[in-house]
Amino acid sequence: MSTSLVQLRAISRVLPRRCGHALQIQSQLQGRIQTAAARTWRQQNQALLRRHASSSPQPSSTGSAGPKTSSSQQAGAGKTGQLAYPEKLVIFHAGTGKITFLACLKLTTLFSVVFFTAIVAPSYVQSDDELALLKTAGVVACGIVPALFVAWSTGPFVTTIRLHLPPFARVSEEALRRFGRTHQTASTGSTLDIVTLSLIGRPRMVSVPLADLKPTNARLGMVNYTTSSSATKGKGQKGEKKQFNIQPGNNSLKNGWLWRDIAEAIDRRAVQTSKK
Repeated sequence: MSTSLVQLRAISRVLPRRCGHALQIQSQLQGRIQTAAARTWRQQNQALLRRHASSSPQPSSTGSAGPKTSSSQQAGAGKTGQLAYPEKLVIFHAGTGKITFLACLKLTTLFSVVFFTAIVAPSYVQSDDELALLKTAGVVACGIVPALFVAWSTGPFVTTIRLHLPPFARVSEEALRRFGRTHQTASTGSTLDIVTLSLIGRPRMVSVPLADLKPTNARLGMVNYTTSSSATKGKGQKGEKKQFNIQPGNNSLKNGWLWRDIAEAIDRRAVQTSKK
């Protein structure tokens, strides 16, 4: 019994030393393994870099000319792509509600003409009444007179105005504003595409020189602008002098300020002309 106790004491004294020595050896082995792995990874990385450097082509004069060509192309593309506005810019729009109402009104009057003349009037013609012809004329007038009045009063109504812009005015908003200020002297030869509604509510466009547009008061106030020369309509066909009714348009239109500046310039030009 005493011998076993002595052995246990000896083992308890030696065991911590052996365990500490084993842990020290294990840590040394782990450090060597990590160092060897890092050295191997570094060597492989350097080999890959050398291989990539040897396989990549050397820069040449033709190779350097390639980026210059592409940069010049990009510069050219930027130069052509810096036009911020189209060639024909919408500067006036009467409003979708007004345009839709007038188009429906024109179509309604046409339907009324067809109804009174083709459906109602024949029944009066076939009657034996002595006043049949007079009544028939009255029925036909009920269909035709409203249509004629609507065509006469709404014919000059302008729905849209487009301004032909020169290239220098299409570059930026600042250039467009400078171009708009030049119109205050009425010294430019720009053209306006003025769109009205036909008898059946279809858009009808006429081209009018801006210098020929002047204010007026005709048709009981239903016409406030007219031209001093024949307007061009369609594909170069000459038409009669045009009269227009340009009312205050859509205030939310982005470039509506340009038409307001042009309208003020037209009014000032008319005042100066009348004084002369």
